[in-house]
Amino acid sequence: MKFKIICLKIVLLLNAVLWAQQKPLEVESYQEVYGSSNFTRQKELPPFFYNHKILNRPSVNIILIQARYHYHYTIFNIGLMGGDYTQYNLAHEPEWAKPIYTMYATRHLNLKTRIEAGVFASHLGLESVISSESPTLSRSLIAENSPYYESGIRVLHKASHYDYGCYILNGWQRISWNPLYKLPALGAHFQYQFPSGLHIQYSSFFGSSKPDSLKRLRFYNHFNSGYTMGAYEWYASYDIGFESGGFWMSPQWLGIFHYSQNANIACRFEWFYDPKNIQITSEHPLPFNTFGWAICHTIEPQKGLMIRFEPKYYWSKNGFFNVSSQRFYLSAGVSYRLKIY
Repeated sequence: MKFKIICLKIVLLLNAVLWAQQKPLEVESYQEVYGSSNFTRQKELPPFFYNHKILNRPSVNIILIQARYHYHYTIFNIGLMGGDYTQYNLAHEPEWAKPIYTMYATRHLNLKTRIEAGVFASHLGLESVISSESPTLSRSLIAENSPYYESGIRVLHKASHYDYGCYILNGWQRISWNPLYKLPALGAHFQYQFPSGLHIQYSSFFGSSKPDSLKRLRFYNHFNSGYTMGAYEWYASYDIGFESGGFWMSPQWLGIFHYSQNANIACRFEWFYDPKNIQITSEHPLPFNTFGWAICHTIEPQKGLMIRFEPKYYWSKNGFFNVSSQRFYLSAGVSYRLKIY
C-alpha cells in the first residue's frame, strides 16, 4: 500500500512539473515605432502602401498584445492591435474588426496535423506585418498589395522536411461577413526543405476580391526559394495574379549578410508590373510599372529589441509618385517584443 501511495505521489509530482513547463497561458507584446521621410512636405506614402505610411514625424506602426491558451489538444490564440497599420490596411473592415490581429482556435488531430479556424496570418508571401519577422524594416510592394491576414478554416500538416496546407477562406483579406461576397475562396501551400539548406515554396489563392455579382475570379500564385550558407541568406520570389483577362506580377530578390551575432545587412530588389491596374488602382491612365530597392541595417542589442535604419528608392516609369518618376525614402525603426507571462 505504501508503495502504491509513493508511486501515486511521484505521478502527481511529474504531472505538476509537466503542467508548469507547459504554461497553459502565454502572453506577449510587440511594439514598433518608426520615423520616415522623403524630404518633401508630403504627410504620407501613396495609397498603395499600408505600413510605415506616415512621413516627417515619429509614429507607431503597430502595437500588439497576444495571448495563447492551451487546453488539452486545443490552443486558443488571440491578438489585439493598434497603430497606423490597423488604420490603413483594415480601413474596409467594420470598427469591431479593426483591432483583430489574430483570433483562432487550433485543434491537433495528431502530432503532424492540425486544423485551425478563425482569423490568422496570410499564407501568401515571404513577409509579415511584424517588422522583426521580416528581413527589412519596410515591406515590398507585392507584400503591401497581397493579403496580410485571412479568415476561414485551414488544415496544416508538417513533417520533417516538408509541410503543406489547404484553406477555405472568407475572400481576399477579409474578416467581416458581407452578403455581397458569399462565395468562399480556396487556397493551398506546399514547402519542401532540402538537407543542403535550400527550400522551395508554392502558395495559391483562388476566389474573388470583388462582389459576386461582378463575376471576377482571381487566381493568385506565389513562388519562393531560399538558401542559407553560413552568414549569408538568399531569397527569390515571384508573384503573379490573373483576373478578368488581365494579370499583374512582381519578382523580388532578397539577400542578408549576418556580419555579427546581433547585426545584419539586408538588401531587397523588386519590380511590380500591373499593365491594366488591376491590383494597384490609380487615376493615372498608364500601367503601374515600378522598380525599387532597399538596404536595411539591423542591430539587436538585446533579445527582443531591434533597431533598424533603411534607405529605399523607387523609380516609376509612369510617374506614380505624385507625378514624379522617382522617390527616395529614409526610415528608422525600433521594435521590442516582451514576454509578459
